[in-house]
Amino acid sequence: MSKKNQFEFIDAKTISEAEERIRSIGIKKVSLKGLKIADANGVLKAIEQEDRIRGLSGLNSLYTYRKSSDRVRAGYSRSHKLLKINLSHVGKNIKRESIISYEQQIKIRRASINKWTSLYLGNNKYSLSSVKKDIRIWTRDINNLERQIKNGETAKPWSISSTLEKSHDNLHATIVHEIGHFRHDENFNNRESFSVDKINAVTEYSKENYKEYFAENYANYRINGAENTPSDLLKLFKEIDNAM
Repeated sequence: MSKKNQFEFIDAKTISEAEERIRSIGIKKVSLKGLKIADANGVLKAIEQEDRIRGLSGLNSLYTYRKSSDRVRAGYSRSHKLLKINLSHVGKNIKRESIISYEQQIKIRRASINKWTSLYLGNNKYSLSSVKKDIRIWTRDINNLERQIKNGETAKPWSISSTLEKSHDNLHATIVHEIGHFRHDENFNNRESFSVDKINAVTEYSKENYKEYFAENYANYRINGAENTPSDLLKLFKEIDNAM
């Protein structure tokens, strides 16, 4: 990392201070309402560190919301140039996820199918449509996992943020991931100008599509360094680093 990527972060003492410091870099609309101060500082650190690397003035807003039915932890809107944080999924220490092999995941799903088939399928006490839906989902998952094994893929952590136990670290990584989407949009117009290597993917989430591949590798690069960063993406990340 270059010297400009390194800085001494000073914790904000209040949510209002954290919000004002984010506004001071050019993000006009900011609301961290509902965050604990430790988690707000996780967001602030990510924002200030990224702004030091390359400005974030292209972002219009950063805000929190609460919606339990929305499984998204955070998001970036290209059309509105905003970052959002879903408080339904932040604020608690996260149990670090263990990596379960694809073979074991298949065994678990087959066991579930066998249980549902023997105990619930045809049992009038249970909804036939719901039971069949679950079986279809598990069958689809098994087919996908078998395809991944055939392609030479192995199980990885779900995301960079899921490897971090403390909520403020987890949230910091989540925000860096979303800023990765912003960088991809602002600097490369969301182009797929790199290869998506699923066999050596850094996380499961990075296999979703080329945009998540970029953002997860960006978060990994910022948090864990360049060692496991694909060479084509490393070149793009260096362009961001050296732009100022």
